[in-house]
Amino acid sequence: MKSPIRNKIIFSVIAPVGIAAMLVTGCAGAASAVPTPTNTAAQVSQLEAAAPFAGQIPVGFNPEGIAITPNGQFAYVADHWSGISVISTASHAVVATIPTGSNCPSEVVVSPSGRFAYVTADADVYVIATATNSVVDVIPVGGFLNGIATTPDSSTLHVADYSGRTVTAISTATNKVTATIEGFNGPDGLAVSANGSRLYVVNQASGTVSVVSTTDHRIVGTIKVGSQPNDIVVAPTGSTAYVTDGDHGAVSVIDTATDRVTGTIDIGATTIPEGLAVNSGFIYVACPSTNESLTGTVVTIDRASQKVVQTSQAGNEPLGIALLPQVATNGATAYVTNYDDGGLVSPDTVSVIPINGVAH
Repeated sequence: MKSPIRNKIIFSVIAPVGIAAMLVTGCAGAASAVPTPTNTAAQVSQLEAAAPFAGQIPVGFNPEGIAITPNGQFAYVADHWSGISVISTASHAVVATIPTGSNCPSEVVVSPSGRFAYVTADADVYVIATATNSVVDVIPVGGFLNGIATTPDSSTLHVADYSGRTVTAISTATNKVTATIEGFNGPDGLAVSANGSRLYVVNQASGTVSVVSTTDHRIVGTIKVGSQPNDIVVAPTGSTAYVTDGDHGAVSVIDTATDRVTGTIDIGATTIPEGLAVNSGFIYVACPSTNESLTGTVVTIDRASQKVVQTSQAGNEPLGIALLPQVATNGATAYVTNYDDGGLVSPDTVSVIPINGVAH
């Protein structure tokens, strides 16, 4: 993902007058009315059975990270200059906007329990109760926070401080910092192993992935990947991790049993792979184009063959990607943040892209 430092430098130079005022008044305004979510066991299957929606949903300015609740009802979007948008996946519309004051959101994760969404915003982490879409706590960490991940049991949150070169562990029971881990180089994307014992930290500046023990917060390994890596995901089985190599138009494949790169998947020299999502059958990569006048794409890779099987059009500069929870393995519905779809004046968008995973 874009580093928070780069965002601030670029926007302070090119922001139009109307949006530049947010640099003074804050990244977000007043909260909108919030509906109370429901949570039924049949919700996910109902979403799968519904007619697929393909289109773009207007959100705030410069959306980056996105996460979907485990029941598939809502998507939380970190709009860098206008707070947090909450999208109903049933109505395909923003149903709430959560302000973050003078702080600018970057990344978001929803706890596996579905009770909370956590958002990195400058030096703080915002804790949002998903039942009410209200901020229930703000955790001060420091630095310029970007990547964020939770353990499978929802007990611990990890956040990356890109400028401070650290990763912070936070207890979700107390919302207090429990450890600060040093020794990284531009930490960006984070992912936790399926069993919760390992944290994988992408070092964007050094082209490596650090392997961290979640029990004693020590770096126990370093994996060399491609240049300018951005994001990382762990497959549902836990056996494999995937890393986007931003400068090479590729995805590195890591065997988590040996912590070694076992392959590199070429997805095209004209793409800049950013956000990642994975299910049991496929890897999905949000890719801005190297030509800024062209819209970005979502590249679908078959996990078994490690070949690109589909390319879908997204908006301008797609960064974050999340999947609706689905039982089927032959496709997905992807929600993709388009960082620069509205230009400098209009709000940007989230693309909703049904992907069937069939080569064409």
